[in-house]
Amino acid sequence: MNLFDAAANNLFKTSLKLALKSEIIEIKQSVQLSELQIKAAILKLELTYQKKVNQSKFYLF
Repeated sequence: MNLFDAAANNLFKTSLKLALKSEIIEIKQSVQLSELQIKAAILKLELTYQKKVNQSKFYLF
């Protein structure tokens, strides 16, 4: 393998590594966004539940 081939091979490997790192970052961000959306949905459900509980207490008294 000559010097040019070695350099091209190294560049190819480096570009693959960078592409994989970029893909991993995108996946992590997507997972984090999903986690935030789930947390927001849970908080919304808890708030709705609390409102219903408070309304039922109002009607009891």
